[in-house]
Amino acid sequence: LIAQKDYVSQFELPHLPRPCQWFPLFWRRQPDQAAIRQRDIPVSFVGTVEGSINHERKNFLQTFKHHHPIFITQGDYVPIFARSEVVLNQSAAGELNFRIFEAAACGALVLTEEAHNGLHDLFTPGEDILTYPAGDSLSASRSCRLILADHERLTRIAAKGCEKVLKKHSAMARTRTILLKARELMKTRAHDWRLSHQRIVNEELTKMLFFLGGDQALSMDAGIKSQFMHKGLAWLTSK
Repeated sequence: LIAQKDYVSQFELPHLPRPCQWFPLFWRRQPDQAAIRQRDIPVSFVGTVEGSINHERKNFLQTFKHHHPIFITQGDYVPIFARSEVVLNQSAAGELNFRIFEAAACGALVLTEEAHNGLHDLFTPGEDILTYPAGDSLSASRSCRLILADHERLTRIAAKGCEKVLKKHSAMARTRTILLKARELMKTRAHDWRLSHQRIVNEELTKMLFFLGGDQALSMDAGIKSQFMHKGLAWLTSK
């Protein structure tokens, strides 16, 4: 199950009987709607500003803030998104991230960058989300200013986005799908192939560990990374 649509084909290998399918991210929890009294934050962003992966985010947010006020913080998103009229989303690598689903589930209007990975399969810009050209903070701030001036349209789009995410993209909806897939695999005894091809399985897992262990930008315990690299190097030297 692949979270980003554009990467599905990269996991489909001819020597592995491994059917792959797109399985978008979701929202994990929602705020207590009864506790929301007013949306007193016009625009917000909750997330890492200076991460090791997204090097452009800080500049993007600073430029946006120069053209339009925005509340920026890290940590628990629910109390902020539940009070926000608009949530600005910016991804690390054009992916559909959790923030899209989380903000919509909290009832805020999602203003996200134009992206691939199935964005338009899940949402319709102008109907349940708003979009801006990736990296264009000026366009994003302009869209934000216009939608905040049209409260009726803002409320309508936010409500449709929330309804769609709560209905189709909840953790419960994802869980049901996973259980259904598991039952199908059990009926067809899909695990038999895995048990009888342990060499291939171990080789594929070792390659994965090697790539993870060698990723300098990946936030992971140094001891675990070292173990991954050791296993990967042992595999390479045995080839």
